[in-house]
Amino acid sequence: MDYKSKIAIIILLSLMIFLITGCGSSSLGKEATIINEVTNSNALKSGWMSFSDGGYSAARQAFATALENESDFDEEMRAKLYNGLGWATVRLEGFSSAGQYFQKAYKRCSDAKVGMAAYYLSDMDRVMIPEGIKLLESLNLTNAQYQYNFEYNPGVTNAQVHALMGLLYYFDGQQGKASGQFNVAGDIVNSPGEEISAQTVNAIINQFSL
Repeated sequence: MDYKSKIAIIILLSLMIFLITGCGSSSLGKEATIINEVTNSNALKSGWMSFSDGGYSAARQAFATALENESDFDEEMRAKLYNGLGWATVRLEGFSSAGQYFQKAYKRCSDAKVGMAAYYLSDMDRVMIPEGIKLLESLNLTNAQYQYNFEYNPGVTNAQVHALMGLLYYFDGQQGKASGQFNVAGDIVNSPGEEISAQTVNAIINQFSL
């Protein structure tokens, strides 16, 4: 084979590679990315579907299994999965075990801020109570009339969220703000003008966990 023929073959092969790979970017890679995005979305939906059916163990397993390969997800999706893992754990074991998951989620997931604030309240750490207030205030809950809607509802009502906000204000010594929140919460908080006992706090926290 002469020199010119070799050059022609090399050029032909180069053109074929160019057409197949799209100038160096594999179409297979793009398809894999799309498949991963669908799989990631399904993992989240699957977990919450189990949760809504009362299958909290299955939900926790779905979220935890997806998170075994954290690198498959962007930061926002990881936060949503950790949030789901947190709420499933709340249902199974309570907030004391769930706080670690909300901690990993709340910076990028609004619903996890509610969970984190409830964790601070359940822990009754006076130092962290103001942090819980900041989290809920960032969700516009300073406005007692604001209706909070979860992206995936963990079985917590708007009234319960406001009761949580009210209790955080109460234990931070902001009784005026607490009263406005309690008015929205209705009979979830009994006798808001009187001293709120630890039993009342526990009763409200338990409503998040039922």
